[in-house]
Amino acid sequence: MAKHPAARRTSERVEEAARKAGINQTELSRLTDIPYTSLGRKINPDSKYEFNISELVTIAEALNMHPSELIADELTAKTKAA
Repeated sequence: MAKHPAARRTSERVEEAARKAGINQTELSRLTDIPYTSLGRKINPDSKYEFNISELVTIAEALNMHPSELIADELTAKTKAA
């Protein structure tokens, strides 16, 4: 089963945010307690593995940002419009 397009974009945002923060996958794994291999699978936009909300919150905290910055726009658009 392929990753949902929004989940794919979320994975790309996580990777980009970590890169901008100067944090590699090894360091992000250490900071979040998400196993390195799991993190790698979920960051890979072509894999079937997706981040859960708890992981995104933990990653956002490690990167000093709000979790909504990691979530694909189409997933947050409805709540912003309400």
